[in-house]
Amino acid sequence: MSTRPAVLVAALALAMGCSGGGSTPDEAEPAVGPNPFLEEADPGKADTGYQNPDGIEVEVNFEADVTASKSKLKDAPAELGQYAMTYLRKNERMYLESWAEIATSEQTVEWLVDGVWLTAAQALAGDTSKLTHFRLRGLNAILLNKQAKDVAEGQVVTALVPRKPYSTFSDLGASCADVDPHYPIDQTYYWDAWNPDKEGCSADAYQEARITITKVLPAGRDVYPEYDQLVSDGKITTVMFFGQMGDSEVVGTRDEGWWKLKEMSTWLTQAGFQEIKPAPVGRRFSKTVAGVVFEMDLYGPTDFRGLEDNENYPTFQKALLEHEIIVYDGHSVLGGSDFWSRPQYPDFYQIYLYGGCLGYEYYLRPILEGKGGWQKLDLLSAVIEVSATTSQFAGPVLARIMWAVQHEYKATWRNLVTAVRKKVGDSTFGVSGVKDNCFSPLGSICGPSPQQDWTRDVLRTDLSIDLSSLEGIADITLAPSTSTAASFSIGDLTVLEVTGPQGPLQYVVGAQQMNVTVPPSTTPLVIHVRYDFVRHTSLKGYSQGGFTMLWPSLCGYLYPCKPNPDDGLQFSLNVTGVPSGEIAVYPSTIDFDAPSYMIALAVGDYQKLDLGTTTAGTQVSAWYYSGDKTAAVAGTKSLTAAFDWLEKTYGPYPFGKSVGSVSANWQGGGFGGMEHHPYWHVGRGAMSDEETHVHEAAHGWFGDGVRIRCWEDFVASEGTTSYVAARALEAVEGASAGQALWDSYEQRLSAAVAAGNTPAWPQNECNEIDIATHPIWSDIPYMKGAFFLRAIEQQVGRAALDKALAAYFKKYVGLAATTGNLIDTIHLETGFDPEPLADAWLRGLEVPQH
Repeated sequence: MSTRPAVLVAALALAMGCSGGGSTPDEAEPAVGPNPFLEEADPGKADTGYQNPDGIEVEVNFEADVTASKSKLKDAPAELGQYAMTYLRKNERMYLESWAEIATSEQTVEWLVDGVWLTAAQALAGDTSKLTHFRLRGLNAILLNKQAKDVAEGQVVTALVPRKPYSTFSDLGASCADVDPHYPIDQTYYWDAWNPDKEGCSADAYQEARITITKVLPAGRDVYPEYDQLVSDGKITTVMFFGQMGDSEVVGTRDEGWWKLKEMSTWLTQAGFQEIKPAPVGRRFSKTVAGVVFEMDLYGPTDFRGLEDNENYPTFQKALLEHEIIVYDGHSVLGGSDFWSRPQYPDFYQIYLYGGCLGYEYYLRPILEGKGGWQKLDLLSAVIEVSATTSQFAGPVLARIMWAVQHEYKATWRNLVTAVRKKVGDSTFGVSGVKDNCFSPLGSICGPSPQQDWTRDVLRTDLSIDLSSLEGIADITLAPSTSTAASFSIGDLTVLEVTGPQGPLQYVVGAQQMNVTVPPSTTPLVIHVRYDFVRHTSLKGYSQGGFTMLWPSLCGYLYPCKPNPDDGLQFSLNVTGVPSGEIAVYPSTIDFDAPSYMIALAVGDYQKLDLGTTTAGTQVSAWYYSGDKTAAVAGTKSLTAAFDWLEKTYGPYPFGKSVGSVSANWQGGGFGGMEHHPYWHVGRGAMSDEETHVHEAAHGWFGDGVRIRCWEDFVASEGTTSYVAARALEAVEGASAGQALWDSYEQRLSAAVAAGNTPAWPQNECNEIDIATHPIWSDIPYMKGAFFLRAIEQQVGRAALDKALAAYFKKYVGLAATTGNLIDTIHLETGFDPEPLADAWLRGLEVPQH
């Protein structure tokens, strides 16, 4: 199980205070609200409209100055952290877990001494007069709504906190505090009343603390409560604590806690529960649903007043030991109670529905530590002050658990949290500890940890991409194999579920990789992966500019894939959620093996330019942004003729009968085109450049049609394509146009050598280099490769070289080949040995005379 909670948070933001302030004898008893036990549930469909929760969990470092006496230095970081927690919560920027326990750790806290960070143990053992600046590392926090958008590691949030946390009351009085009639403003509660934005609070009273996001925790897949454990004995037991809401010493008969209990008892009676008398404590209700007994115990304010009721603490302790679902609706006493850290906890699975204020911040960790980890614990709690009643936060969860028992357990935690969200109307509640739950309606998804296997061959990937919800579905067809594992690159995808023909498959995610346990098969095996993807500001995956960028090894940012260049597979693609007024350009199917980076889509206010049909019947088009027609017409004026020449010279085009150039608004991308056949992308700034269009078109034969086996063979793709692009343009526009292009190649070659010469064909082991950072990610392989083939042409003649390239294409189309395969084919077909030219142009640094 994870040592960190995975949190799903509902929606919007709450502006009200904690639930109730009690009631007076003169107040009228509120009417009983809508009964969640009688409402139509259908949670099996609820999450389809709520795929992207409004909150995420992050780890942060907290850094600030502090002034405190030597005796209080050890606790000072935790004390100051409480002020930060209050400030950020009131400003709805971030919700910090309470650091009362962990912030005193000698390993979590570090102090800056003479420019060096020391652990608390080291620092406190030295000269404590130097301890004025500290940091807390690896703390948990929640971001909601707009604050949860585009979050990145390294992002800094600031919080206004005092410099001297132990003397705020004496130093500031009420000038920097909000007045609350329930709690006097004194030093004990000043952190909870802290408001440096209050008019009259002097800027000298506070400092800017830095909270740096160090890790964005994944949202995790759809998971279920551990229903099998809940019903293993044929009974689900629940206790609900309706604590005292009023402030009087004596619990009044009209206290809000009694009203809530009465409302719940009314609901249960309406839903067919029978009251069992006498009850051991409070009131007991029971109902059998689909063979499972639901036993609900309701404890009123006189049975247990709340987290300061020492007289009835034994009742509290006994209830925790005997019940599977614990519902607490009462005051949190500002996190100051030890009632959640004192008890003995049972070793069976429990669900805690904590309805007090700031349950996530105050009491998540004590309950977690009491249970000894997340293995037997799921915990619903609030990240802000609660105005919700039991009916709103617990009623929907309990009602849907009952629904699940009757409907094959098809209610996920996402369904349950969504139901709470709809009742509460805000993002008060989230559930922790569910990331690694094992139960699913089709069987356990847990087992031996999935192993890595990058050799499992992918035959086909059928993709459905929703651009509005940013959800993807990949149906991945694996080749028959005796292997029981398959590995995929997943970039920053959030995998929600992985299933096979027989139900859920176990998978593990880490370091941008997913390993899946799959059954061995003698026939192709399809696995279904549902996931969320990210809209990026950079050139990877799906960009905010409305295009995808998957080259060279970025396919995992759009779909689970194998990014090595030799991996070939077929595709289908369906795109939904296209913005109004825009169109999406993409191939619906690619029924021929292609590199994993070749599939692509582009979305924009495109206009289509029909360019004609080749002799072989291939329809050639171009898509340009509104206002860019002139550039598109200029750049594609010879594209159809060039494509016709490529088909006639090197062989049939393998990727269908519709092709074309698509403008992509790469902005600072720095290169001209990308070989996403059959609709290759051309940078918007290069749309008027003929060579770019023809170069990308030629990749249909060399680079895509024939894949490179290793990134070291990059020259076999780009050098060959540069050569045949020049040949094609010369063939359709004449010798002068061809010579002009070779003159531009000469200039590019000289510039590339001057910028950083390198061998065009690295003599490494296959895929030993990282193409994105290696020196060959430059114009060197493009230009040296083109001049290498031109040098061969000068030896054997154009017709002979064209025949050799056609033979190379025919032999390796749909397969992966090396630069050596290209050289060998030329040698075989022409009788000329290109090795000396390869040594000079490709393996070495020199630029031969040409």
